[in-house]
Amino acid sequence: METGDEHRIVVPSSTNPRFRKGLSISMRARTLMRKFVTMRTTRTVDKNRVTKKTMTRLMRAACTAVIGVVFLTFSLACEPAQEPSSSESPEGAMVYIISPSDGAVVSDSFVVRFGLKGMGVAPAGTDVANTGHHHLLVDIATLPPLDQPMLDQVLHFGLGQTETTITLGPGEHTLQLILGDKFHIPHDPPVIGEPITVTVQ
Repeated sequence: METGDEHRIVVPSSTNPRFRKGLSISMRARTLMRKFVTMRTTRTVDKNRVTKKTMTRLMRAACTAVIGVVFLTFSLACEPAQEPSSSESPEGAMVYIISPSDGAVVSDSFVVRFGLKGMGVAPAGTDVANTGHHHLLVDIATLPPLDQPMLDQVLHFGLGQTETTITLGPGEHTLQLILGDKFHIPHDPPVIGEPITVTVQ
């Protein structure tokens, strides 16, 4: 599923000691509460056997659960957000337009097919090495910044599409592909196709 540029999912690191401690506390509390629920639902214990000691254990379980939630919430809130950075691309990776060909004469609505060599296509947000998704530049003479997410001036294909149908007005137009990583950022080094020119009649 494609994720918009303004949204970013931050996953807390498993090495965060606050996160590990909160998770451990929550797991112990869940075990104690599960035993209590099982005891109540199976009705294997007589009411007279629910002693002061049992009630104390239940109160401790409830308090432990609350402490666990507090630790987890605190660890998530304090975990620093990871700034997106570009992914590496392998040597020899190429992106290109399969069709139309450079110099083609096309109708006002036509199909553009994307080609990729040396890498795989994956939806935006997919954290797999040597993959990316296509971005199409239409009549854009200057490339977007190569160290940040590509914005609305390019056409995004974050679902992993390998072709699209576009509609353009009469005259000459330029088309160019650039591959983006899971954050819509060009790879390092960037994988940029050669621009082509088409004429719409």
